[in-house]
Amino acid sequence: MVRVTALILFALCLSGCKFGATLDPFYQAVLRGQPRNPGAIYLQGQHLLTQGQYERAAAYFNRLTQVTPDDPAGWIGLGQAELELEHPRRAERAFRRALSIGNKPMPDAEFGLASALIFQGKLEPAREQIDKIEKERGVSASSLRLRGDWAFMARQYDQALHYFEQSLSQLGTQPDLQQRVEGLNKYLGSRAK
Repeated sequence: MVRVTALILFALCLSGCKFGATLDPFYQAVLRGQPRNPGAIYLQGQHLLTQGQYERAAAYFNRLTQVTPDDPAGWIGLGQAELELEHPRRAERAFRRALSIGNKPMPDAEFGLASALIFQGKLEPAREQIDKIEKERGVSASSLRLRGDWAFMARQYDQALHYFEQSLSQLGTQPDLQQRVEGLNKYLGSRAK
C-alpha cells in the first residue's frame, strides 16, 4: 500500500512539476510530418516557455533560428529562454540579433535587451536602452520595473524601491515584485536603525 501511494504521489508530482511539463501533441504531430514548420517550432517553444521548461524552449527557439534566421520571433524567444536560464550574454546576443533584422517595433526584444544588460552589470548601456524605450513608448509599469532593476544593480536601493512601487501602482498584479518591495522595505528599515 505504501508503494502504491508513493507511486501515485510521484505521478502527481510529475504532472504538476516543471520537469513534468509536456510537449503540445498537436505541434509534435505537425513537426513529425513537417520538421521545419516554423509556426509549429515557435509555438512549441512558447508552450515550453510558459511551462518553465526553459532549456527545452531554448532548443526549439534555437532550431527556429536555424530554419528562419531572418525571423526575429525565434531570436526573441531564444533571448527570453536564455534570460530565464540566467545566461544574460546569450540573451543579449539573441535580442540584438532580433532588433538588427526586425523592421517594426519589437517591445519584447527591446525590454529583453535592457534586462540582459542590467543582469550583466552593463548599467550605462542598460540605462540608455530604458531611456530609448520610454522615449518611444512612454513610461509604463514594465519600464518602471526595469528602472527599479537598474537602480537595484547600481545599489541605489531607495530609488529601486521607488520605481518598484510606481510599477506596482500602475500594474498591481506582480506578486514577485510585491515580494521584492516588501524585502527592500525590511532591508532599508533595518539599515536605518
